[in-house]
Amino acid sequence: MANFKEKLCFWIRYNIEVILQLLENYLNTFEFIVNAAKLQLLTYFSGTYSLMKKKQATPPIIKKDAKSEKKTDYFKWIWYLIIPVLTFLVYQSVTTFDSTNWDDKAYLQETPMIRDLNMEKTKAIFTKKVLNSYNPIVLLTFAYDYKMSKLKPGWCHAVNLFFHLMNAILVFVCMRKLRFKTNHAGIIALLFALHPLSTEAVAWIAGRKDVVYLFFFLLSWKFYLDYFNSTKKLFLFVSIFFSFFLYCQKYKLLHFLLYLLHPI
Repeated sequence: MANFKEKLCFWIRYNIEVILQLLENYLNTFEFIVNAAKLQLLTYFSGTYSLMKKKQATPPIIKKDAKSEKKTDYFKWIWYLIIPVLTFLVYQSVTTFDSTNWDDKAYLQETPMIRDLNMEKTKAIFTKKVLNSYNPIVLLTFAYDYKMSKLKPGWCHAVNLFFHLMNAILVFVCMRKLRFKTNHAGIIALLFALHPLSTEAVAWIAGRKDVVYLFFFLLSWKFYLDYFNSTKKLFLFVSIFFSFFLYCQKYKLLHFLLYLLHPI
């Protein structure tokens, strides 16, 4: 009787966890779609405004205040230091964590293709799925982890943290390209970096697919903004190049469709 009760409790708890996880995934997907649409609209209007300014026949000559410009650059470099340092101090304890029994085992222990990488295993990485999910770029990072540390959990968590640090800096860069003031862009980047919603992707080894996806998304978006601010085709091609890395991630189609919102 006791075993039956234990099994029943386990079954109930397990199903509750699965339902909550599904709800969280749906909410995260919806939130991503909304945020991505907002970012694309901001990019569109900021780029359009930049092009309109450049088409003016006789633009007014505005003398820049050298002291003000120097002060802005000064604050910019301070934020480049504050953002990664504070983020590292908050998350540095993850490097002492162990792996979990939630997907980590499947990615690290039950995926032989990431061990001793060669051409055959590289082909397998780009043609096979793990846990019914196609993430070859993430598997390549795990192959690098195996080469460097034999998949020690501390190293794997440190790599996740590294991607999160880079993402926080890229958020700051993109906000400044959207003409946010330097301090405002820094605060937005810190809110992104230190928000509790980021904890799962940083502290969960299998959550690397999220930080890796966001890394290439922000890189692509950064050059996308450069293209609108300068109209140089090179920036657009670089942006599209980085977007190809997103096609190996779960939101690949959405990002491609967002590009189609504005003609080349």
